[in-house]
Amino acid sequence: MTDAQAQIATKPSTIPKSKLAIGRAALTGALSTTTFFVLCWLAGALNLFPLTHMLISLFTPGDPTSLATLGFGVVSATLSGALGGTLIALFWNLTKGKS
Repeated sequence: MTDAQAQIATKPSTIPKSKLAIGRAALTGALSTTTFFVLCWLAGALNLFPLTHMLISLFTPGDPTSLATLGFGVVSATLSGALGGTLIALFWNLTKGKS
């Protein structure tokens, strides 16, 4: 059998080549990171999972159970989550359609 006889029909890619909305990705990153931070702060404050202070220390150097740490950490988590979401959307849009 020759190569011409053994051709296999292929379908075009069904992966959508749409752009991500940068604002939506930034908001999603900010909300998810902040929610995760607050959950870890609560777990640490209630002494449910002692290792959550490691995540808390990514966003603030304060005492993992103080309210000041919660406030500063929420701001830091929101900003870093928004930055992360923005970067993901930017790179997605720069590389869309390339595999």
